[in-house]
Amino acid sequence: MKPCFALLAMVGGLLFVGCSDGSTDHGLVEVTVADFEFRPVAVVSVSGDVTVEIRNVGGVEHNWTVLRSEAVVTTSSEFDPAMAVVQVEVAPGAVETQRFVAPPGSYVVICTVPGHLEAGMHGQLTIGQ
Repeated sequence: MKPCFALLAMVGGLLFVGCSDGSTDHGLVEVTVADFEFRPVAVVSVSGDVTVEIRNVGGVEHNWTVLRSEAVVTTSSEFDPAMAVVQVEVAPGAVETQRFVAPPGSYVVICTVPGHLEAGMHGQLTIGQ
């Protein structure tokens, strides 16, 4: 009986760890920003009523900006605030939480601080139905 329990505990632990990708089933999305990366890069919310919690573990200010589906941005200088569904600014060492509503779909996420997008700070948000 003990080996079976140990196996179930191990499987349960693996399932718990496997779910720590920033995604939830109730619209909460958790993202860590570091110097020039989002962790995880891709996040999923099954609800269009999204609450995002952004933790900045980097040494400089960052933001997590969800672009409208029609927006195309390849450099930070091309960004216009009208292109954003939401933009969450996060100081070094801080945690910011923001709620927003968006229709189902796939969205590009970027950091609009000059040079950060070019350094690799981009990701994806998928919102289910």
